[in-house]
Order: sequence, then C-alpha cells, then structure tokens
Amino acid sequence: MEEPSPSIRRTCAERRLRPYPFNVTCGLDESASFESGRLGKKKVLSEGQLREMVTPGEGQMFGIVMQMLGYDRLMVKCADGHERVCRIRGKMKRRVWIKVGDTVLVAPWDFQFETRGDILWRYTEAQAQILRQKGQLAM
Repeated sequence: MEEPSPSIRRTCAERRLRPYPFNVTCGLDESASFESGRLGKKKVLSEGQLREMVTPGEGQMFGIVMQMLGYDRLMVKCADGHERVCRIRGKMKRRVWIKVGDTVLVAPWDFQFETRGDILWRYTEAQAQILRQKGQLAM
C-alpha cells in the first residue's frame, strides 16, 4: 500500500497555516472562528452597554406604549397628554421589539396631529432611567 501524498497528510497545525477559503478551526474552540469576524452571529449587546441616546428634536416627544394594536400599530400616551395610534417605522420593523410599558420617541403626523404619529426610537430601561434622572422624562 502506498503512503498518502504529503498534501493529503497535512496536520491540523499545517491547515491553520494555510487555511481553506472558508474558516476551518481544526479542533480549536468555536470562539476562535468567531473572533475572525467571518463566521458566527452578530454580538448582542446588553441594554446596559448601549451608549447611543437619541433626544427629541423639534416636533418630537416622549411616549409610553399603552397597548399593542396589531401589525405595526401601537397606542401610545404622549408627553403632551394625547393618546396616539402610532406606527413603527419600516426601518425598525423586525429589528426592534417593542412591548407595553416601553418608552419611545414619537413624531406626530402633520395632519391628524392629535391622533396619529410615528415611533422613531425605543429607549432601553437604563436609558429611560437616565432620562428620568435628568428630568427630561416626567411620565
């Protein structure tokens, strides 16, 4: 019986030196393949680690989600005292999950100002606490 050719008999260490077009870990723990950035899931940050804080601009206000109405619509109690039927904008759909009691940023529509609006941002619990401490969110 013939000995296998040297290209077939490569050891695991040799494979790491000359990787395949895809990432082969050769017995390494799976975290090694995630560190390269080519494979694996996107790292999920906990709510405490999120640093981006969006503040209301002109014509925007804070609101608290009161009721889920189905599909992309929610009943929101806004800072100006009105209850609005708000819809989740397309960029947020299926990316940001909103539940009853969440603090959101609402932009009322130009027409039907007192009854309709768009949800622009959902604040995490930690961000809502910071806004309450600063006095910006009095709800």
